[in-house]
Amino acid sequence: MGNDTDPLSYYLTSLKRRPAGLGCRMEELIKFVAKALVEAPDQVQVIRKETRRTTILKLQVAPDDTGRVIGKHGRVAGALRSLLNVATRHEERDIILEID
Repeated sequence: MGNDTDPLSYYLTSLKRRPAGLGCRMEELIKFVAKALVEAPDQVQVIRKETRRTTILKLQVAPDDTGRVIGKHGRVAGALRSLLNVATRHEERDIILEID
């Protein structure tokens, strides 16, 4: 990673190079962002559940960090969902983010 590249851009570029499925890449993206937001990054977990037309990502963090990933008036949670929507706009599957 060069000095002129921010970590998120580098991470997103590396996701494009991996041959993993859509749900797996989005799981990694949410985990990466959530770890940057919380006080206990080692307790961040993303559980993926696939149905026929939908991928559900369940974000679990430490109880003290729940407010950090939800944000005031749900702004951080809304931003995470917007990020998923933008990243999957050309895909057939819907992605739902649940926060525990």
